[in-house]
Amino acid sequence: MKEYINQYLDRYRKGDYYPWHMPGHKRQDVFKDDFWENMFLRDFTEAEGLDDLHEPELFMKDSLEQMQRFYGTEKTYMMVNGATGGILTALYACAPEGESVLMGRNCHKSVCHAVSLLNLKPEYVVPELLPGTDIFADITPKQMEQALNELKKTDRLPAVVVITSPTYEGVISDICGIKNVLEPYNIPLIVDEAHGAHLPFMPKRNLSAVAAGADLVIQSTHKTLPSLTQTALLHVNRKELIPKVERYLHIFQTSSPSYLFTQSMEKAVVYAGNHPEVFDAYRKRLKHFRKKCKELRHIRLLQPKQTCYAYDKGKLVFTVSGVHPAEPGTDSRNDIPATGPWLAHVLAAEYQQVVEMAGTHHVILMTSFADKKKAFEHLYEILKHIDSELTEAADKAGRNADQMNHADSMSVLPDMENAVLCSTGFHLPEQVMTPGAAWRLDSSREKLAEAEGSIAADYVYAYPPGIAVITPGEKIDGQVIRDITQMVETGLNMIGVEYQTDGIYIPVTEPVR
Repeated sequence: MKEYINQYLDRYRKGDYYPWHMPGHKRQDVFKDDFWENMFLRDFTEAEGLDDLHEPELFMKDSLEQMQRFYGTEKTYMMVNGATGGILTALYACAPEGESVLMGRNCHKSVCHAVSLLNLKPEYVVPELLPGTDIFADITPKQMEQALNELKKTDRLPAVVVITSPTYEGVISDICGIKNVLEPYNIPLIVDEAHGAHLPFMPKRNLSAVAAGADLVIQSTHKTLPSLTQTALLHVNRKELIPKVERYLHIFQTSSPSYLFTQSMEKAVVYAGNHPEVFDAYRKRLKHFRKKCKELRHIRLLQPKQTCYAYDKGKLVFTVSGVHPAEPGTDSRNDIPATGPWLAHVLAAEYQQVVEMAGTHHVILMTSFADKKKAFEHLYEILKHIDSELTEAADKAGRNADQMNHADSMSVLPDMENAVLCSTGFHLPEQVMTPGAAWRLDSSREKLAEAEGSIAADYVYAYPPGIAVITPGEKIDGQVIRDITQMVETGLNMIGVEYQTDGIYIPVTEPVR
């Protein structure tokens, strides 16, 4: 593979063209700073002798056609405002306003926003949970077939199906099987593969939704490939969708796409395509690390076996249990249950290891082939040390159990009963109106504890990953209130809630009478 964009721009710079056009830095050392000077030297715009990402005719056209050949798609596009722009484009290209959409309940907030903007009628497929966790498993072809059969009974077949694979936690669905289920209905399949840009370069390339034949696939190149933040690819495998896709790309992409972003994406894909050996070495490092983690007792690495279609082992998902030691000088009975936010804080504050996100009982660490052997070894030693402290604390609590009353003994155990994604599955609230309809209504803030019976006016979710506990138009019930309360108390980063001195507030419309 060749770097068409980068090679052309290197030649262009040597031509000593003076820019009487944007951008305002004029490719000069404005700040007398080597970093910015180098950035500005490579920051171009659409001008005579250069190219336009929206209407590529020169080196960008060559680069995109090369990507199309490599991925085996009908068309591949570079996205300069992330996977979000690609998802909005894909939904608008497939779903007329007001139609139904069948989507995984674990879809990203960008999918939900497109649903609201188009006033689509969402129907949900809720994945099961991985055994013993609060983490969504895959969506299966059987679940998809059952959902379609139910919708057929009331003439509500969707205009499009949207699922996430791999998920934030690395769970991969059987895209080929799901596509086969949809084929008789001619329903397009959109796959949010934001976390799977590396999959086409791994040994089992067919785990990527692109190779599996999904109609539209969106990948964030910045998540798992060495590309700048805010870069992504949109792949089209259904030729008749191309005109609509290109129409909406003009809307959801800036009219001044960053040349730095396009150079970054091309370089990442070309490097990955030309260096299969780095992915082989990466796979071996992961295998060795995951094997060592089996020795840990309270910080357990998620290693699904035969509980989902496939799994991206580049995602390190650690569930945590037990209790962590109390502060020095305090009563041992005040030991506190270890949670995902606690583990994330300890890793960052005490060991300078910053995780991607924390859930109620787990943390997610994202890896790429840039993570070297030394980094994995250092991480393991840290986890081993934290794990040993958790074990000692649990043993201590156990030895003192006969001296503690029942209330005290319960205080050292994680409250799994009220987890947002509890062992019995995800709670799906009643949908009273479409998200788009609720979004357009006037709203007010209501105290969460008193909101039962009201209709949500906005999305409430922990971010990351952005999976909605409740969406606009859904009825707030007791379980929703308990779920959100627990997420707040656990310390998750909550979006859609407002903290006031007298409690938590959420946006609502008129209550259901």
